[in-house]
Amino acid sequence: MRFILACLFSFYLACPLPAQVGEVRDSATVMRILKEGKTFMQTEKTRLISAQYFGDAFRLADSIGFYKGQGEALRALGMLDVMGKYKYSPIAMDYFKKSLDIWEKNQDIYEVAHTFIALGDIFSDHWHYPKEALAYYKQALTLTKKMQSDSETTHLYLKIFKIYIDSGDIKEATAYSKPLLAFYEKQGFHESIAQIKLDIAQYWAAQQEFEKAKKIAKEAQDNFRQSGGDPKQFEPYMNALKTNHIHTHTIDASRVSLMIFTVVVLLLIFGVSYFYARRRVAKMA
Repeated sequence: MRFILACLFSFYLACPLPAQVGEVRDSATVMRILKEGKTFMQTEKTRLISAQYFGDAFRLADSIGFYKGQGEALRALGMLDVMGKYKYSPIAMDYFKKSLDIWEKNQDIYEVAHTFIALGDIFSDHWHYPKEALAYYKQALTLTKKMQSDSETTHLYLKIFKIYIDSGDIKEATAYSKPLLAFYEKQGFHESIAQIKLDIAQYWAAQQEFEKAKKIAKEAQDNFRQSGGDPKQFEPYMNALKTNHIHTHTIDASRVSLMIFTVVVLLLIFGVSYFYARRRVAKMA
């Protein structure tokens, strides 16, 4: 499929524009073709149709010098190659890099940032390379700060926090949670604050730091109450922490008991064997 898309796109670049596309040669037509092409992306059977639309959009945009259309068409072709696949694709990366070249050449930091975010999402969610995803998210974060886009900057902090907390890097996760929590506090997003704290509590619970986990989970419960939610929804989680604590100690106690029982049984077996051996020796004498 990837090879077909690449060959198809190369073929389109070499072909003249079809009559229906050439009738109106403006940026609005490019954007309309791109929009229509995206409607065919959801199923594998219709993705070749999307490739045709994106190829047409690119060539039309190229012919009229519409860089936004060129960059968007290339980015869409990259996304098209990624869909339904969960392995690294050099073809998709080539489309994205060409797209980035166009955005950077035209100093369009908004589109550069969004391409970095798209690549971060792909490396994180599709190809499962968290380190590469972090690199793209951090590049996007630098640009969104320059753009003074609070909502997008916060969204990136959240993505980065999630990768670090999932990988067990609590130091970096905590560092990125601070600006995130500050923004949520400023906006009054108490439920979001609660979720971040729950993620941190779950990390400490996994490390068997149950007292620390319960303290943070209690803070999350209070934040959830501030949001107007029912704090009883947190009771199962708090109970789970207690259960984990008891369960861990139960396992430890069980292991000790099993070891003692095993030693006693082995000693009994050894004693009985020794007794019968002595009796056989005595009879032989």
